[in-house]
Amino acid sequence: MFEALDATTARDSCGTTVEIVDEGLRYQSAGRVLFVPLEYLYGENEVVIYGPAIRTWEVPDALEAIATIERTQILAQIAEALDALGVKYRIEG
Repeated sequence: MFEALDATTARDSCGTTVEIVDEGLRYQSAGRVLFVPLEYLYGENEVVIYGPAIRTWEVPDALEAIATIERTQILAQIAEALDALGVKYRIEG
């Protein structure tokens, strides 16, 4: 279960963190980092996350592709973190 550390960062009991940064989310788990782009829906106070954009980890793990089942788990964790932060969101794809 994620809990908000501040207005932009949530962490679960395993140490996975989700942080809202400029144009997306920084997801960190087990020493690996992933940037997930967001689309901000102005006027609706909501963000859109595109699941297919989650393909590989950031450097130095950039050659490691993210499997569909792992992408689904990551999206579920991101959703839980955004719920903890009180951010409205929609996941597409």
